[in-house]
Amino acid sequence: MKNAGYDAVMIRSRSPEPVYLLVDDEKVEIRDAAHLWGRDCWDTADILKEELGEDFSVMAIGQAGENCARA
Repeated sequence: MKNAGYDAVMIRSRSPEPVYLLVDDEKVEIRDAAHLWGRDCWDTADILKEELGEDFSVMAIGQAGENCARA
């Protein structure tokens, strides 16, 4: 995120559907993540890097986060 010029990101609400945030320099998009739902962090990272390229870093919440599990 810092490399793209952002110090912080604030998300104020929740989506009724699975989505992910893509930050690519000055381009910021919210994209459909239905194809990623239910996958673990490693699978999610592999799929996104295949779609977007190896230069991307991935942060994922995994299945526990999808189910709103508390730490």
